[in-house]
Amino acid sequence: MRYICGIILALLVSHTALAGEEETIRIARIRLIIDNAEYEWQEAGIVPGDDGETGEAPVLKPETIVSFISFRPNQRLGIGRLEKRCLDTERRIRDSGYVYEAAVTIVPPRKNPGERSIVVEVLSGFLWRYGGGNAWAMIGKTGLGGERAEARLYAGYNRSGLRYLHSRVGGIPLALGGQFFYYGPGEYQGKGYGDRENRFEAVATTGWYIHPGLFTGIDTAQSGFGFSAPGLFSVQPFAVWHGYLNAGVNSDWGINGRIFWYPLLQESKYEARSYIHIGINDNFTVALSAGGGYAPGELPETALFDLYYTEDRSVRSGYRAAELRGDRYVLGSAELRWNFFSFNFAAVFNCTLQAYLFADTGKLDGGIEPRQPLVDAFGGGLRVLFANPVFAYFSFSYGLNHEGKGRFVCTGTAGF
Repeated sequence: MRYICGIILALLVSHTALAGEEETIRIARIRLIIDNAEYEWQEAGIVPGDDGETGEAPVLKPETIVSFISFRPNQRLGIGRLEKRCLDTERRIRDSGYVYEAAVTIVPPRKNPGERSIVVEVLSGFLWRYGGGNAWAMIGKTGLGGERAEARLYAGYNRSGLRYLHSRVGGIPLALGGQFFYYGPGEYQGKGYGDRENRFEAVATTGWYIHPGLFTGIDTAQSGFGFSAPGLFSVQPFAVWHGYLNAGVNSDWGINGRIFWYPLLQESKYEARSYIHIGINDNFTVALSAGGGYAPGELPETALFDLYYTEDRSVRSGYRAAELRGDRYVLGSAELRWNFFSFNFAAVFNCTLQAYLFADTGKLDGGIEPRQPLVDAFGGGLRVLFANPVFAYFSFSYGLNHEGKGRFVCTGTAGF
């Protein structure tokens, strides 16, 4: 591990040194084109285009698009760094799900070679959201009022509730939101809350975007409460980073960390995860993920780390649920993904079928049962991916462990 860290540090140092030698240029103008409405982003704020009018009001406000941009007016950058940030911004806007198309273009200088203008052009997308899972469904909408805000409603046999998040409150990178769920009346996998009347969960989120790719905040959660039990209260500081690679198409990486503090128990636990996607070409991707969790004290069963039910962080083979719960763990996963068929559903909704091979390897300690030295899974699966403008994903897999025990897993995600 220390050799890997050394290589990464060396690359960062060399990159910084090269960036420092590069001649800097000034971003003289940033022009925004949103659904044919034009704006100019200046240091003092966002104003209508040169003609003084924006035309028909766009679906999304310009402030919403600006929140995804990683450069600003009058900023000085090396041309190489500017090109990288423009490419990252274009990818970030596309991945946001707010738009059908996005393009970020650097305009060559006309007079001053030390200045550049940048044009950010987007077409507002389909803002309704649909999804679901085992015995429940979801409907929601994003871009509420043209803002960076979304609301989702869940209903079903084992999960009902709502979720809301506004990621640019008051025109600043402040995020406020919350969610409230009832996991019943049917059994809900992974929620060991016991009595049916104590299956409520509430979470309040406060966060701040330090950078368009870096989000930090605190979740305050009350889980497993109801009519006869107060449940488990926790305060959860977290940080999430998502960035892009130039290694190829569909190449990105991310890392996130979270602290769980239980004030009434005077206990805590810690968790961190990372992932990288390396696109070989438009259809093949290598995906890697690694993470771990640690609890220094004794936690109740409902607070243990769970590698059985947790989506995109599980061992996908035939262990019992109790064998994959503990107060310490490490887990690594690898997938080879192949998009082998794409078609349009109902003329406008794109659907991609993705086959994948996977391997999971991990180790757990503590918990309610003796631990096995190693837990693993090897298998394959199929994903049905409804991308822009639907953003609904379904993954099906079957895996075997080294003892030959298998398990079928179905999740409502596109994988880690």
